[in-house]
Amino acid sequence: MLQLPRPAPNPPANRAVAPSADRSAVVWTPGRSSSADRTSSTLDSRPLEEILFMRDEMANMAWAVEHVVQGPIEQRIEPAAEPDPPQTTLRTPSANPRYRLATDVPSNWTPLLPQRIDETSLRLVRAAMLAPDGSNAVRHARGELLNATARLALFDEEIPREGVRVTRQFEMTRWIGGSTLLWVGLRKQVGKGEGSSALRFDDAAAE
Repeated sequence: MLQLPRPAPNPPANRAVAPSADRSAVVWTPGRSSSADRTSSTLDSRPLEEILFMRDEMANMAWAVEHVVQGPIEQRIEPAAEPDPPQTTLRTPSANPRYRLATDVPSNWTPLLPQRIDETSLRLVRAAMLAPDGSNAVRHARGELLNATARLALFDEEIPREGVRVTRQFEMTRWIGGSTLLWVGLRKQVGKGEGSSALRFDDAAAE
């Protein structure tokens, strides 16, 4: 099932990179330009986070798929590569159909539900999925990008049919005098087209 979350306190929008002995850090502040903004070329690290935004026309919604997220000790985590939990019980085959209120989707898929703001504006609002085991536990997004604000609402035209790929990574460059500048930047690229979660409601299938 889908659930719109309640507003929560905003986490820090940008996290400073602590300088070490062999590098200096630049803290980026929204609305202000730094010397790093005026450089012509940068060296980028592997993505700390990678999210693919795509439309699901069959379900009349959009999805934010987290391919890479950053763990609590800043390790690289690929949610899609994590093994499924072990199956503790095996169902006995039966000819009787099994009713499900909704089918399950991968845990790294976060729903974006269309919501009418006014007569001319349609937004895609971040929601959440309920765990399929009946516990009513809410599965939230794990990365910082989807949790940057308490209420994430994208303009409908921000996610076209070809989709959008957003990454967050370290970027480094040299400045006048040979100093090193290091910061965390975002990049927006063309996605991989539409997708399908195979989400269905009121489903009845044989066990």
